[in-house]
Amino acid sequence: MAKKKVESDSSLSPEQAVRFLEDMRLLISEKDEKTRLISLRVPENLLRAVKTQARSEGKKYQSLLIEFVRRGLRSKI
Repeated sequence: MAKKKVESDSSLSPEQAVRFLEDMRLLISEKDEKTRLISLRVPENLLRAVKTQARSEGKKYQSLLIEFVRRGLRSKI
């Protein structure tokens, strides 16, 4: 199966830049908007590891995934 080439355009419109900055501000303040259902393919071993860690911490695995994403984004700021 041939992979589709994804073109990358690193320039943002002014509206996209403002939205990005607002999202980063909310990320730092931890004020989230409502959640949205997405489909995400994750390697089984990674999912097992996240679920195991979440269980050991008494958390839901999806909440733990959100923490990981938030932490990763913060590290880029």
